[in-house]
Amino acid sequence: MLKKLFTGMLMPCTQKDGTLKPSPEGITITVIFYIFLFVLIWGSFGIIDETERGVRVTLGKVSQEVVQPGMYTKLPLVTSIIRYDVKVIKKDSQMETYTKDIQTAKLKISVSFQLDKDDLSKVYAQYGKTWEDKIIWNNLSQQVKDVMGKYDAENLIENRDKAASTIFIVMNEKIAELPATLTQFQILDIEYNTEFEKAVEAKVVAGQRAKEAENKTKQVEEEAKQIVLTAKANAEEMRIKTQALSQNKALVDYEIAIRWNGVLPTTVAGGSIPLLNLK
Repeated sequence: MLKKLFTGMLMPCTQKDGTLKPSPEGITITVIFYIFLFVLIWGSFGIIDETERGVRVTLGKVSQEVVQPGMYTKLPLVTSIIRYDVKVIKKDSQMETYTKDIQTAKLKISVSFQLDKDDLSKVYAQYGKTWEDKIIWNNLSQQVKDVMGKYDAENLIENRDKAASTIFIVMNEKIAELPATLTQFQILDIEYNTEFEKAVEAKVVAGQRAKEAENKTKQVEEEAKQIVLTAKANAEEMRIKTQALSQNKALVDYEIAIRWNGVLPTTVAGGSIPLLNLK
């Protein structure tokens, strides 16, 4: 019937001069027919990339078969292929939460996650194309609030990596039964309000100065100890030497000899020059 209609629309019409010419309606139908035919043929094929997988949906019914990378065929206007990215997806984002001492913390985070490529029919049936929000971001937001709420604002700065590691662990436990996995989580930066940051900065500066003063005190104490030890050592040396000299007359002569410059004195008390036993 379609062929008969198509042929009829292409029937030429007779001009005034007796010549035959295709009717405008016939030309229009021909163009529409070829466009429709092209759409049908083009819509019957498709290509899935290596980093993708597809879900086949026919008249609303989801097939359990996962469409693998490569060329696929489908019924145009009846079957659709829903594509999902199955490579590791990395995104940077921002979140706002509260610490244990009710300080507003603005977090800059980096998150990597991956979809389970073998369970895409479940993903489509339960989450559609918005699976990232429903599986990753909604759950992650809750876990971030729970973990951050256990830290005071000041302690959170020092324990940022520890908090991030805890969030990563509890997040994967939370979505263990869901068709996605968190592969990496980092807290890149934490920002507080200006007043709190100034207070923390002042406290840090005061702590550094106290540490410097403590180090200076220790240095002075150590130097004093060294002086005392040196004095004690010198005194002990003198005591030992004095004791030795008092007990040994020859040692006294020896000390005089090694200190004598070889010049006899011009004036001697008592009128006589002391002699040294050079033996």
